[in-house]
Amino acid sequence: MEYNYCEKQTDISLLLQELIQLFKHYFQQNWFFLLLEDIPGNRQEMYELTGFLSFKEISIHDKQKLQDIITFLDHFVSTLQQFLAPVLREKLRISGLSPDNQVKDRNERIRNGFIAAVFPDNLERISYISDELKLYLQQDLEKKLN
Repeated sequence: MEYNYCEKQTDISLLLQELIQLFKHYFQQNWFFLLLEDIPGNRQEMYELTGFLSFKEISIHDKQKLQDIITFLDHFVSTLQQFLAPVLREKLRISGLSPDNQVKDRNERIRNGFIAAVFPDNLERISYISDELKLYLQQDLEKKLN
């Protein structure tokens, strides 16, 4: 399906809003920041990304900010896939590999199970949004050159 430029801008605006909501409801939570404590790398960069996404709206016309967000998103996803995803169930204390360390509270166990179940999908969605932003910036650049 071929989009015209205005339709693509609308799609990108919707994706940015989805990204903001995803971070607000899923990643900007105390439990998530606690999971980041043991992750090597630039934790400050993780906090900067959540700061970028704390804006009510991100303008699709601010190309530099979009480029910065793409860089942060790619690093964020890569870091979490490498260092958190393999040990997420253990960190959330719902792994069957360590029954003595499992969360005893039923509600917390259900919540942590949900978090672990949607984590890969949320990372995949962030990657998709990042790829769409890259494509948008590339198309915008090509439009300006033509």
